[in-house]
Amino acid sequence: MSAIPTVPARPSTALAESPAPRSQFMFRLMHRGMRRDAAALVEAVAQLDMGHAGATALRDWFVQFAAVIDHHHRIEDDLLWRSVSAVRPEFEDVQLSFADEHDRISLAADEVVTALDALVDAPASGPARLHARRASRAFEALVGDHVDREQFIGLPAAAAVFDAGRMLELDTEARRRTGIELVTFLGPWMLDHATPDEIVSIIDRTPAPIAALGRTVWRRRYERSARQVRQARTSGASSAVRTTHRSRTPLAKAGLAGLASIAALTMTVGCGSDAGDVAEAAPAPSAAVTTSVTTMPMDPMPMDPMPMDSMPMSTMPMDATTTVAGTSPASTTTAPGEDTRLVRVSMTDFAFTLSRSSVPAGPITFDVTNDGAEGHQMMVGRLHDGETVDSFLQTYATDGEPAAMALVDGDGGLNGIVPGASGEAVSVLSEGNYIVICYLRDATGTPHLMKGMTTSLEVTAATDGAQELPAAISVVTVRDYAIEFPVGFEGKGMIELHNIGQEAHELTILQLAEGKTFADVAAWFGDPSSPRPFAEAGGIGAVAPGGYGWATMDLAPGNYVSLCFVPTADGTPHVMLGMAQEFSVS
Repeated sequence: MSAIPTVPARPSTALAESPAPRSQFMFRLMHRGMRRDAAALVEAVAQLDMGHAGATALRDWFVQFAAVIDHHHRIEDDLLWRSVSAVRPEFEDVQLSFADEHDRISLAADEVVTALDALVDAPASGPARLHARRASRAFEALVGDHVDREQFIGLPAAAAVFDAGRMLELDTEARRRTGIELVTFLGPWMLDHATPDEIVSIIDRTPAPIAALGRTVWRRRYERSARQVRQARTSGASSAVRTTHRSRTPLAKAGLAGLASIAALTMTVGCGSDAGDVAEAAPAPSAAVTTSVTTMPMDPMPMDPMPMDSMPMSTMPMDATTTVAGTSPASTTTAPGEDTRLVRVSMTDFAFTLSRSSVPAGPITFDVTNDGAEGHQMMVGRLHDGETVDSFLQTYATDGEPAAMALVDGDGGLNGIVPGASGEAVSVLSEGNYIVICYLRDATGTPHLMKGMTTSLEVTAATDGAQELPAAISVVTVRDYAIEFPVGFEGKGMIELHNIGQEAHELTILQLAEGKTFADVAAWFGDPSSPRPFAEAGGIGAVAPGGYGWATMDLAPGNYVSLCFVPTADGTPHVMLGMAQEFSVS
């Protein structure tokens, strides 16, 4: 038998929807709907609230969607591809490969149902939500790859051996095998994805009573069941800039192993780095950002084993006897008459010195300078009631980073401050006890926080009346697990980070060297013996769900990648779930 043909790893949508014989439009319409709604499922899972109703509705819709796909695959296996092989025996290898892919998609659909069932039972469960996100992304990736192969191999082969009359016969037989129970969902679902001309063709082929039901009772029922997915389909298409998870680019080829190492070396991105080892970046005249943003696809499933202890924000289990270094002294070096809402912060190796140890509630400006020889970050977060800096450090030492981070609600700060650099951040703080912290690691992998790089900040009741929030020039939105830049983002002035997700997120920005992409960054993290293809460019510290953080930026012209390294409850850095986005400043 001949070898199975191959297709490009991820053809463009435009190519996938290229002109084809009209007799095949029903098969191609099915494929278009499958691709779109598999992607919309990922978005809908990410947007789920914490209630039972949303998870139940999405599960019920998906069960019907999966039944449609399963039926379509049985029609292809039993009718279409078998008929092609009967005329062209050399197609049999392809037929068998399609059948195998159908089986794998069916198993992936079962995993999605299992994950959504768990969410129905425990909608606020972190592990359940993570399982649902991973399962939906795995399903979407399989469907996308499979549809592309059938579009570029299977359907052209069918067109080469069947005329329009034979395709009509196959289509008629497929309709005969479709029960009325499935049609009540399948009919409105196909119309939902059809063009106006395709809708006319579908209605012309449909008996009048069925068409009438499809336009009324079935359509209303379908729209109720698919409300979440249709909204997700719209929001996913309307985002000006966002991370996607399906398209294959050199990033995916760089491999998860490279991404998996991104921490040891992110700050060693900034941690004692030699400027001579960093590929030269462009200087910084004023700039305007072009939003021809390259997507950052991640294949989140299956996930290769990762050296989590190498991540800058990741679980680093330590023996319970680990010595926890004391916190930095919150020394007071406030100038007479200085604004009580201004905190000057000096970072050294490895300590914070704050100009004041207490501030009033409301917006607080942090004027930060890295006076050390290593790169640092300054994250600000409110400790949960009853927690202290010491209890945070002890939890970090005994239970790991995700457990310690769960004791803090992030309020921003600054990321990626190289030696000698300064920056300004604004956080809106409420009454309570706060921690100022650096999660980065030294060249040996030891977290800076375990070497004393934490300190406390007390926030008291406000006494000076209402305060205005910073006037942001641009707003960057983060969610689970995507980073969205506004159209026209210039990378200069006061930037607001708004977290609309269900987990904490940060913004880390790396400037790419000339001609480099994130694929090169991922490859370098896997093998850091060569010069770095990036330089640190700052960012905003972790922000709790629903929260905000502000920081000033002054990005030079060039190409950048933004990342989030905050870990999930099981220690998986968000970058491994697709939270990376390239953009350009010109």
